[in-house]
Amino acid sequence: VLTLHRTLDYDDRGELLSLRQIQSTLEKVDRLIVHQESDAEYLAEIGLRDNVTVVPIGAASAPAATPVESREALGLGSRPVVGTFGFLLPHKGTLELLRAVDALREEFPDILLLALCARYPNIESKEYEEQLRAEVSSRGMQGNVVLITDYLSDETARGLLRSADVIVLPYRATGESSSATLRFILPLGRAVVVTDEPIFADSRDSLFVVDPADPIGIESAVRRVLVDTELQQDLADRSAARAYRFRWRRVVADHRDIYMTAKRAGRTRRARQRSRVAAP
Repeated sequence: VLTLHRTLDYDDRGELLSLRQIQSTLEKVDRLIVHQESDAEYLAEIGLRDNVTVVPIGAASAPAATPVESREALGLGSRPVVGTFGFLLPHKGTLELLRAVDALREEFPDILLLALCARYPNIESKEYEEQLRAEVSSRGMQGNVVLITDYLSDETARGLLRSADVIVLPYRATGESSSATLRFILPLGRAVVVTDEPIFADSRDSLFVVDPADPIGIESAVRRVLVDTELQQDLADRSAARAYRFRWRRVVADHRDIYMTAKRAGRTRRARQRSRVAAP
């Protein structure tokens, strides 16, 4: 059994890597697990159909603390809180989100960007952090931005993000099949704004989706969610419902069934092989 978190071709420093190159090997696998229907469609294009199953990435249950309790514990009062989450890398769009929050300060002077963006162990991430902190300073946003680049435990991160009015994932194209970050935040039951990227496709109808080419798309979406409390609650409810659909209990059961089926197939193959060897 093989799980593919990416099916698209990949350029590795000038060398093109493609599943087409190992198509004949993948045909021999009992079961290929992918995360999106688009992955299954791509594999079908290269001749892999009969052994492919779509199983989404799982989502945890909601934290014990309610959003109100989280806000009270953090002393946030009634100020608008925008959250984001994910490793500190340029394609995550943290800089663009920071600029959108800056533009919103005219309407929401006490708006807070809560960015839980762990530093990734490479020079690109270090330089991106320096750029972000310089931008916060030059824009005078020290009172409007909390940028945490330490790696937090799941419990701590979920508790902090639970306090947000809206969580934004302004990602650009990554080539990955599905977003584990989205699965992390869906159970928090908060309004979620994302860019229209394939990694969010299987949850699209539960999210506020923004055209990544729109220069003020994120700003407009956050403004609308903060102003329209009915929309904010509807998005929060839809996020929680989607998380329940992706609950780990269901996803684990799907994996268990796949592995047990593969195990039985393996036993059958070995029995046939022994029969052939024993035959006169």
